[in-house]
Amino acid sequence: MIDTLRESLQAALGTAFLLGRELGGGGMSRVFIARDTTLEREVVVKMLSPELAQELSVERFGREIALAAALQHANIVPVLSAGVTSEGLPFYLMPFVEGASLRDRVGGGRMMPIAEVLLVLNDVARALAYAHGRGVVHRDIKSDNVMLSGGAALVTDFGIAKAMSSARTTSSDSQSTSQLTRMGTSLGSPAYMAPEQGAGDPDTDHRADLYAFGAMAYELLTGSTPFGDRPAHAQLIAHLSEAPVPVATRRADVPEPLARLLMQCLEKDPADRPRQAADVIEQLADAASASRTGTTGQFAAGATAASPVTSATNAAPRRGTRGFVIGGVALAAVAAVAWFATRGPAKAAGPDASLVAVMPFAVRDASLNVWREGLVDILARSLDGAGALRSVSPSMSIAQSPERADVTTATALGTSLGAGLVLFGDISPLGKDSVRLRAALVNVADSAVRQEVDVSGSTLRIDALADSLALRLLRAMGGSGSLAKGARISSMGTSSLAALKLYLQGQQFYRRGVVDSSQLSYEAAVATDSTFALGWRGVASVYIRTGREAAPEAQAALDRAIRLFRGGSPRDSLLLHGDALRLAVVRRTPAVNEAIADIPAVTALLTALRESTGRYPGDAELWLELGDAGYHFGELAGVSDTAILRDFARAIELDSMLLVPYVHAYGMALRMARFREAATYARGLQRLSPPTTAPYYSLQASLLDSAPSLSALAKAKIDSLPLAYVAKSLQDLGTSPEASALSLAITAHQSARLAANPTLPDSAAFAQRLLFAQAQRGKSIATPQLLTFSDRALLAQMGQLPSADLLSEARPLLARQPATLGSMFALYAGARDTASIQLLVSAFDSVDAAARARGQDRIAHYGDVARSYLALARGDTAAALRGFLALPMAMCSSAPCAATTTSRLLVQAKRDADAARLLDRAIPTAMSALNAAPLMLLRAEIAERLGDRASAQKWYARVVAQWGGGDGAVQGAVSAARAGLTRVR
Repeated sequence: MIDTLRESLQAALGTAFLLGRELGGGGMSRVFIARDTTLEREVVVKMLSPELAQELSVERFGREIALAAALQHANIVPVLSAGVTSEGLPFYLMPFVEGASLRDRVGGGRMMPIAEVLLVLNDVARALAYAHGRGVVHRDIKSDNVMLSGGAALVTDFGIAKAMSSARTTSSDSQSTSQLTRMGTSLGSPAYMAPEQGAGDPDTDHRADLYAFGAMAYELLTGSTPFGDRPAHAQLIAHLSEAPVPVATRRADVPEPLARLLMQCLEKDPADRPRQAADVIEQLADAASASRTGTTGQFAAGATAASPVTSATNAAPRRGTRGFVIGGVALAAVAAVAWFATRGPAKAAGPDASLVAVMPFAVRDASLNVWREGLVDILARSLDGAGALRSVSPSMSIAQSPERADVTTATALGTSLGAGLVLFGDISPLGKDSVRLRAALVNVADSAVRQEVDVSGSTLRIDALADSLALRLLRAMGGSGSLAKGARISSMGTSSLAALKLYLQGQQFYRRGVVDSSQLSYEAAVATDSTFALGWRGVASVYIRTGREAAPEAQAALDRAIRLFRGGSPRDSLLLHGDALRLAVVRRTPAVNEAIADIPAVTALLTALRESTGRYPGDAELWLELGDAGYHFGELAGVSDTAILRDFARAIELDSMLLVPYVHAYGMALRMARFREAATYARGLQRLSPPTTAPYYSLQASLLDSAPSLSALAKAKIDSLPLAYVAKSLQDLGTSPEASALSLAITAHQSARLAANPTLPDSAAFAQRLLFAQAQRGKSIATPQLLTFSDRALLAQMGQLPSADLLSEARPLLARQPATLGSMFALYAGARDTASIQLLVSAFDSVDAAARARGQDRIAHYGDVARSYLALARGDTAAALRGFLALPMAMCSSAPCAATTTSRLLVQAKRDADAARLLDRAIPTAMSALNAAPLMLLRAEIAERLGDRASAQKWYARVVAQWGGGDGAVQGAVSAARAGLTRVR
């Protein structure tokens, strides 16, 4: 297909610049490398997309880009030239900077050393001071737009976002123009966006750059932007309404002047930030001085200071190189049987003659280490679906293979896995540039070697050698029977050995739970070969495993994987089919009354994955995929927690070295109050986790063993660990009402510890966590002002704090920052304060407009939330209910929005069954919230009215468990729950 836009751009450039390869530009632009034919240098050409260009005044864009082009500073990548194509698409040219972006430097949650951070920030601040002094605002400061080259940091795309904003145009209708102007001012990136910019304030000025500078500095120091663990829309709201965790809490070695400056840049009110970038430079000098004097905290400079519980697993390979023995001396059969006995019971009654397992290959040279497991990935895929053959998943074969491979251990492995055929072998150097692959295929039924294959060739084509080995095996099997007659091998889907090696490295990291390294490897693989379907699926898998499947990057990666997949194995086809159905769930068009309606896309996903486990019943990864889909979407299809936990347990039974299912199984068992099971899974996580994380899971196992009381052993472990571990423990226990007694015992013990040691690291954040845990369990709080504003608003809704205090505290914010008051909707509605809610309607309409401008229509409904509460405040409950039910669940982490209010309105409308369904979808995500008990009490009352005595008994009992040890305002609810229990027993 002819690329007319590229041809048009080349025509506009003439012969002065020759377009070369295209780089990724995203939805706003296309980016090319071009050759300057006069000066013989490379430049970057960025052309705006047609969709964006049609909303711009080309003339005005040209004027604004000219201002940016006037910037000449050592830390700014200049605009060299600009123009417009014959199709009206503006473009501009910049020098090509050799080096990496700051995003590359901090990707995967990596943190930079303090000294390096100070140098980078100083360079960026100097660029901002220069540009701001000339009236140019960047509006999109982020790590992607800072290049590292020659020991300096250079800011790129200076003034481009401002140029696009100023060039926005539409019809002569003044109202529409005003709306687009508000939308235009919000151009930027949600992770770094200042509150006023996100709200579409037309008066946004240079101080928005200082806020983004602070967010970027936070990322360099902690590995994440202030709210980077949330979806884009949630980040936008958080920037408007939540104070970030202090950077010193996230990383204790940050010099105090730097921490103070960073948090000042992140102030919500622009007036509270530094006045100008020159002030930032001065404060950075103070921070550099403090850094040189060695003012640090408990961590060494550059060490990871993130929560030990959320750190990526970094386990080392478990076993070394094995010998390759076919007919000679082998391990004694009794030793092999004893070794496999430690792996659990056999998974099948007898070996399946059509199932083949591939053992890790022995490696005879360290330079070939990637192929030890890499050949398992390649050969398992090649043989899967060849005729009647099916392959055991690589993760299972690798996890259950012993140290040494020979006929005896291969037979034992096949017996354990239920595989009738087992392949093992070795790879060794053969001269300078060649390698030799040897393999033996063992028939498990009689421990006979069915075929031996020996191939050699170039080190640059090991993938082709593996294919050759697989073909020879298939020809041998086809000649002796019908199993593999007419079979063809499945393709890995890339002709690039470099891309394949990067992918295989990613697979090895992924199997061990090293999320950041696996993502980097997968991304490098697809950067090397952009047509590599399995590489794109690897990228998407990391996003899915870390709860980010709704991210545009995840969806784009899955789209490419599905589109590019050709000739792969049946197992890969099933996995991709499941991925496609999962993508359909995330992208679904919200149904009418989605919060209580059937979701066919979820049913289709779960059905397909269940069928996949039927075809590959011994495949741990497929059971993990099924469990994970149930974990995230099961409540939308009525899947029980018991069924979901059973799927994770099956994955663990099949592959006890696969980390991911332990994480969710531990969380599910804890939520279900199955404490002994949760302790078992915690020990599995302790075994598989790195030294930074293992102590946390050891603590959790001890706590769960001692529940409901706090044992002496558990106390000793708590006192020996940093406060961050204990805070995470309370957070996890908060998902289980039955853990109330244990949580309160921990808070009492730790309150005493904190009182005796008030200067412990993280003490301020930990004190807040203790208060939250007490409030969640129904305890009165002596110092509620230490809780967040939104938490206090929720306590006021439940009658645990005076609502008048919150209404008074919110009053100044109504005029200055109304979009920060989303937590006040219910209180305003209860007070019939329509005037305040009307202000919130206008504020959140602006937030929605900004979201739509970024293409986030699915979550641009906060104004609709406000209008629903406005109807409620006016007494129009029917209109309010219609509004709440029309809200898409994508806004609220795939759970019903405003669940408490909506369910009460459904009950009021005599729609108990609908209210029960809505609460069943809302409660799983609300178990750790302050209002979990009221939701459970309402669910119990509905179940009792519907005659569902078992459900009523369960929920009444959980209310008593949650708040039974509370006091004051919660005792009325506890008495009601106890009375209900008496009635339904």
